[in-house]
Amino acid sequence: MTSLKLSPGSNITPKDILGLPRPDAGVANPSGSLALWPSTEFDFDKRRTERSIFLVDIEGAKQAGASAKSSEDFSGPAEPKKVLHSLASTDAAWLDDRTIAFLRPAVPKDEFAVKGEHGERVDHPKDLSDDEFSKKAKEWSEKEGGKGTEVWAKDVDTEEEYCVGKFPVSIGDLTITHLSNGDKSSKEEAILAFSATVFPDGDIFTVHDQEKKLEEKAAGSDALVYDELFVRHWDEWKPTAGQKKQLHFVRLSRASDADQAGSNQSEASLEEFELVEPPKGRWSMQMQTSAASEETAARPEVFSPLKGTPLECPVGPFGGASDFSFSAKHLLFHAKDPHLNPAWHTRTQVYLVPLSPRTAADAEPRAITVGTQGACSSPVLSPDGKRAAWLEMREDGYEADRNRVMIFEIESGKRWEASGEWDRSPSKIVWAPKSDKLFLEAEDQAHVKVFELDVSSSTSLKEPVPLTTEHAVAHVSPLSNSSLLLTWNSHSAPNQLSLLSVSKSDNSSAPPSTSLTPLASLTKNLHESKSLSRGEEFWFAGDKGHPVHGWILFPPEVEKVRSAKQKGELLDPQLKDKKWPMAVLLHGGPQSAWTDSWSTRWNPNTWAGHGYITVLINRTGSTGFGQAFCDAIKHDWGGAPFRDIVAGVEFVKKTFGEIDPERTAGCGASYAGHNDQLGFKCLVNHDGAFSTSTIWAATEELYFPEREFGGTPWESPEIYQKWDPSKHVQNWKTPMLVIHGSKDYRLTESESLAAFNVLQRQGIPSRLLVFPSENHFVLNPSNAIKWNEEILRFIDEWTAPADGEEKSGYDVKYASQ
Repeated sequence: MTSLKLSPGSNITPKDILGLPRPDAGVANPSGSLALWPSTEFDFDKRRTERSIFLVDIEGAKQAGASAKSSEDFSGPAEPKKVLHSLASTDAAWLDDRTIAFLRPAVPKDEFAVKGEHGERVDHPKDLSDDEFSKKAKEWSEKEGGKGTEVWAKDVDTEEEYCVGKFPVSIGDLTITHLSNGDKSSKEEAILAFSATVFPDGDIFTVHDQEKKLEEKAAGSDALVYDELFVRHWDEWKPTAGQKKQLHFVRLSRASDADQAGSNQSEASLEEFELVEPPKGRWSMQMQTSAASEETAARPEVFSPLKGTPLECPVGPFGGASDFSFSAKHLLFHAKDPHLNPAWHTRTQVYLVPLSPRTAADAEPRAITVGTQGACSSPVLSPDGKRAAWLEMREDGYEADRNRVMIFEIESGKRWEASGEWDRSPSKIVWAPKSDKLFLEAEDQAHVKVFELDVSSSTSLKEPVPLTTEHAVAHVSPLSNSSLLLTWNSHSAPNQLSLLSVSKSDNSSAPPSTSLTPLASLTKNLHESKSLSRGEEFWFAGDKGHPVHGWILFPPEVEKVRSAKQKGELLDPQLKDKKWPMAVLLHGGPQSAWTDSWSTRWNPNTWAGHGYITVLINRTGSTGFGQAFCDAIKHDWGGAPFRDIVAGVEFVKKTFGEIDPERTAGCGASYAGHNDQLGFKCLVNHDGAFSTSTIWAATEELYFPEREFGGTPWESPEIYQKWDPSKHVQNWKTPMLVIHGSKDYRLTESESLAAFNVLQRQGIPSRLLVFPSENHFVLNPSNAIKWNEEILRFIDEWTAPADGEEKSGYDVKYASQ
C-alpha cells in the first residue's frame, strides 16, 4: 500500500495536504485495458519532487471494484503499479497497447545518466533536491549534446526501455495519434506531436544558433524593447525576437519481424543522431530523406504546420495538449487571431490543416470559425476523421462568456451549434469512439459533471444529459460509447480513477442509467488516519431574494459534536455549548466558483483541520449557476456580490449554532482581496485589487477591466471610481494580512504595497508577506507552507477566544518569524 507521510493526530495540516501525491489525469491505452497515470509528490525533508508514471489494470481493477461498498470505496482494487520513477517530466502517452512514450532530458557527450537500484536510468537522482537538480540540468545544457529532449519508450510487459529519438530543443505537450493502415502493410504507424518554442522560421534545428546570435548582439545587455502589447503575460516577459510556441510532429512506425528485416528506418542514439537499425518490434522515427549533409541525414523528419505563420499554439499562459487535435489526415488547433491585439481581445480562431498538403496554398492553416466570435477552446477531431468540434464564446473580450459546442463537417464545410440554449458552459469536450456524440465537462451548481451530447444530427438538437451528479470530474477518457475512465476529485480527496458505465433505457426519452466503479487511488488510506470534511451544501436568499449557494466544512471535533446531537447521545458538558471560530473563504475571478474539488492552494480542509468552521459562498458572478448569474457582476463589483456575502455570513451565523459570531475571519484573493466592510475580525488579502484604475494601467490583459467596467478609465470613469477600493480607504479599520507574489503580472505587487501603505499610515494592525519568485498563485511547496503558516498565525491572533481557551485544531509549527 502507498505509504503517506502524515502528521500525528486526526486533523489534517497544510504540510499533509502539500505532501500528498498529486495524480494527474488517467489516460487509457487504445484497447481500454490499461491506463497510465502520471503523478508528482513533494518530499519536504529532501525538498525534492518525485515524478512517476503509474500503471492501472482497468479490467482487473473493475472486477475488484465491483464489490466496493460505495463508489468511493477504493479498498478492493490493487495498488497502481509504478512503472517509471525519478523522471524529469511526467509528459507521457501510449505508443501502442503495451508501450508508453515519455520524455527525458538529453545527456551530454562524455556524460552518463545515473542508474537506479535495478540498473534503470534515473533522470532526477534521489539525493538531489529540486534546486540542485535544476542546477545540474543547467550545467548539462551548456555542454555538447546536452540541450534538447529524448523521446523514450517503455514496454510495460517486458519492462524494456529504449530511446525512440531526440530533438535539439525542450519539448512538451506530447500526444500520440494512432493510424490505421487497413491491409496495406503490417506496419503500425502513429503521429507523435509536441510543442516547442521556435524563432519566426519555425525550425527547431536552428533555435540554438539563433540564441547564440541574439546573445552576441546583446553584448551583455539584458534590455527588452517593445513596440506593441503584450510586453509580458501572467509571469513572463514576452521575448523580443519573435519566439513563440508552435506545433510540430514526426511520423513513427513499428514493423513486424518480416517487414523490419529490410527496414531502413533509423533510431537516434542517446547522445547524438546516428544511423542505426532499430531492433525488431521497436518504434522508430521517420528520418530525413533529402538531407543536405551527413548531420541533417541523422535528424528525424520534423513537420511544422505553423511554420512561417504568426500563429502560436498552445495558447498562453495555460495552454497545453488540449489546444490541438490530430487525425490521420488533419491537424485541428486554435490560436490567437493574429490580426487583433491580444491585450484587448480574447478572440482565438480554430484552424484546420491537412497533414499531407498537395500545394503550398493547401498547407496554409485555414480558419473554420466565423471570425467574429470570442475565445475558442478544446478543439477535437472525431475518431472517424469526418468532423471537428470545439467550444466557442460569442463575445470577444469576455473570458467568462458561455461556451457553446460547435461542429464542423470537414467534407461539406457546414458549421453548426450543437448545444443550443443549454445554460451551462463546458470547459472540455471529447468525442465518443463512434463519433456520434460528445462527452462534456461542465460546472453545474458547485460540482463539475460529465454530460453526454448527441451530435448525430444537425437538424434535431438535443440537450446534454448529465452522467454524474457530484464531486469534480477532472478528465474523461472514453473506453467505448458506454464506458468512460474518469479522473475525479473532491473536497476530501485528490484525483482518483473510476469507471463510469452508461446504460441506455428502453424508453428513448428516459435518461441513461449509470454506475461508478472505483478503480485506483494513490491516497486510499488517507481517511484511515485523517478526518477530512466532505462539506455540506446550503442555499440562502441573496441579493433581491435570488437563491445563492454555499459550502460549509466543519472541523473534526465539530463533526463529532453534531453527530452526537443528531443521534441524541450524551455530550461532554464542555462541548455541549462550545462555539468555534469561522473562516469565510472569498473566491476571486471574479467569475469562478467554489466547487466540490481538491486544491493544494485554497483547500478549505486546511482551515477546517485547524479548528475553523469554514464557509465558502458562491456569490453573484460565480460560474456554474447559469450565464445570467455569472454575467450579473458586470459593472457591479461592490453591489450584488457584496450583498450576497453579507447575507450568506448572516445566514450561517443564525443556522449553525456551533459558530462563534464574534470570532470570524475573511480570507480572499484577487477580486476578493478587499472586503473590509463585512464585519470580520481580520482579513487575509492575497494578491488583491487596490485600485481599479491601476489594475487597468498595470495589468497585461486589458480586456478584463475594460469588459468589467465598460471601457477604459477615460471612457467609463464613473464605474471605475464607483467600485475603486482606494476611494474608501478612510473607512478601513480591520486588521489585514497582505500577501503578494512579485511575479504576478495580472494584479501587480504595487496593489498590495499600496494597501499596506494605507494600513500602516492609518495605524491599522497589518502585516505584509511577499514571495519574490511567485506569481498570482503560490506554487512552490516550501513557499506554500509559509503562506499557510502566516495566514493561520494571523487569523489565530485576531480570532482568539476572549477567555483564553485553547483552539481545537493542530498547533502551527512556524518555520520562521
